[in-house]
Amino acid sequence: MDRRITEQPDDYDREITANESALTEAGHWEVPTLVFRSEPFFGQDRLEDLKWRLAQQGLVPE
Repeated sequence: MDRRITEQPDDYDREITANESALTEAGHWEVPTLVFRSEPFFGQDRLEDLKWRLAQQGLVPE
């Protein structure tokens, strides 16, 4: 990944800028932030909570 970033820095800068804009437009800040159906999950320590929510919707095996 480091090599790809070095070879194509503009692509990654655009992607980061787009992600930051989407996060701001959604009313959130900082990372990592995941949003599922308007419910925010802040931080990697909330991944299990997100997985639980997805399982409730039948989107991942329990």
